[in-house]
Amino acid sequence: MAKNASGYAVPASTSAGLIAVGVAQEPVTNSGADGSKLVLVHPGVFPFANSSAGDQITVADLYKVCYLVDDQTVAKTSGSGSRSIAGIVIAIDSAGVHVLISPSIGAQAAAVPSIQAGTATLVAGTVTINTAALTATSRIFVTMKDPGAGALTAFADLDVPAANRTLGTPGSFVVNAINTSAAVIATAVSTFDWLVIG
Repeated sequence: MAKNASGYAVPASTSAGLIAVGVAQEPVTNSGADGSKLVLVHPGVFPFANSSAGDQITVADLYKVCYLVDDQTVAKTSGSGSRSIAGIVIAIDSAGVHVLISPSIGAQAAAVPSIQAGTATLVAGTVTINTAALTATSRIFVTMKDPGAGALTAFADLDVPAANRTLGTPGSFVVNAINTSAAVIATAVSTFDWLVIG
């Protein structure tokens, strides 16, 4: 079980912003308003199904955090910021991945700003970057990595216009190569690194 941003218990799922609190000790169906039912939840160490491919948890991940996929499955990675922390990997055996789940683990993690990063290449001087989430307080950094073969006449900067940001989960932002007149340089095919904090 997890706590959502409104403070209510919800089944664990692939979603940013959840805090894993434990495992439900009884089935509860709430067909009424939020909070009209109570569910008994215990923290502790519990087995979960393992993810596969690049998200499969191995012995190399012991005592590291893992992430919620659904109410039965955990993964090695955050899925580019789309998953919340489940807890700490304690053991891996035939029963699955044994995870220490406690509200304090998730709450401490929630207090740390999310970080998303990547590399992109401009096409005709511009590119849209899709992110798992973007908020009004997200800080976006871009750094030129390779100017590329395209002409960068009167290059001034890599610009991230506030008007071209889509806030939400998922979100996106636009990066433009601009000249000293703040116009997009249509010949730019530069590669750059980007970083989003929060």
